[in-house]
Amino acid sequence: MIAGWAIVTGVIELVTAIALRREIENEWMLVLGGLVSVIFRVVLAVLPGVGLLSLVWLIGLYALVGAVRVLLSGVAGFLSNLFLILMIMLFLLADGPAMMERLRSSAGEDHPRVGRLTFGGQSVVRQFGLRAVVNVATAAGVTILLFVLGVDFPLVWGVLTFI
Repeated sequence: MIAGWAIVTGVIELVTAIALRREIENEWMLVLGGLVSVIFRVVLAVLPGVGLLSLVWLIGLYALVGAVRVLLSGVAGFLSNLFLILMIMLFLLADGPAMMERLRSSAGEDHPRVGRLTFGGQSVVRQFGLRAVVNVATAAGVTILLFVLGVDFPLVWGVLTFI
């Protein structure tokens, strides 16, 4: 019964990964889970006398691979979103003055909304600059404190504090 379940879920995962390879991210993890299911089925078919302890170890390994797959896909999704957000922020900060010049030339220099947008944009840039300075100072303090206290990897904790 377990062997039948493993082969069915393995084949379904492999077919799903192949069919949705352009639609989902990290489809290789789904392929890996499907292959583990099929290998699990083959081991049970070849070694029918496998003891209960061996079966428990195989189920545990299968669950561990599934958990790692879910964890890695979540981390990969988070990191890709973080990278995208950082790139958009850098683009907006770098292109801010040029966007304001285009707005002034299209709406006119004396338009009231241009003045408000200019003030708002300058406020946002000041806020980001102030936040970066505060984060650097806090991260440096945390790194130095953790180094003095002998905590492992103080630089890593400092970088995480900055973020």
